Amino acid sequence: MKNEKYEKILKDAKERFTEGMNHLDFHNRYFGIGTKFMPATQEERKEYFESGVPQEIMRMRDELMKQQPDVKETGEGIPLPGGKKYSGTIYIRAPKSLHQALAKEADREEVSLNQLCITKLSVLLNKAVRP
Repeated sequence: MKNEKYEKILKDAKERFTEGMNHLDFHNRYFGIGTKFMPATQEERKEYFESGVPQEIMRMRDELMKQQPDVKETGEGIPLPGGKKYSGTIYIRAPKSLHQALAKEADREEVSLNQLCITKLSVLLNKAVRP
């Protein structure tokens, strides 16, 4: 059962899909942490996912991926509403002990610190958007 709030989200997604929004930006818009489209509480997210709206949005995202095989970065193709652009670079401050622990884990895994952090963030993001 879809409520009015979720129907508004679906309507917005359909508009962005029709515009041909970059599939990476589309995913981040509807499933990114802190996005206005993702319910804040676990209970609200459960209700949202039970509505079927996120699954419809995921199907649209997957179709955009098929239509945009060469898109590899956010900000390519159709711009985000409001014209906001992202460089793909973020800087964080972390305690020295966390930096050291991440660097040691990256060495053990034989990957760069950057790749390890991207993987960890991606895993957490996927867990946050899928109940």
